[in-house]
Amino acid sequence: MCRTILIIDDDVHIRTVIQEALEMVGYTVYSAANGVEGLHSLRDNQPIDLVITDIFMDKADGIEVITQIRKNYEGTRVIAISGRQYSKYFDMLNTAASLGADKTLMKPFRLDAIIEAVDEVLGK
Repeated sequence: MCRTILIIDDDVHIRTVIQEALEMVGYTVYSAANGVEGLHSLRDNQPIDLVITDIFMDKADGIEVITQIRKNYEGTRVIAISGRQYSKYFDMLNTAASLGADKTLMKPFRLDAIIEAVDEVLGK
């Protein structure tokens, strides 16, 4: 059974690179440019096994995405990614983890690190 992943990130380059890498190792991948698009894609393309979401985006950030996933999509796993912190005192990736992200990664990361994280979270 092929596992399905949704990537939500406002950076088209990041979305494309991650999507291509995951498709090369056998995953089916959808992508969205912001949280609102991502939540619509999640609803329309069920079942989605894993969502990889950026934290800082317009039109619903990653925190809202994680909150909605935990509320409405019980079996969907989440990896939160971010290239910046809100401040030195407030770590958004820790917040994402406390709200239910299964794993977090700080950008930039190597492609093998995201593939390894996906495999780990999906139990492959």
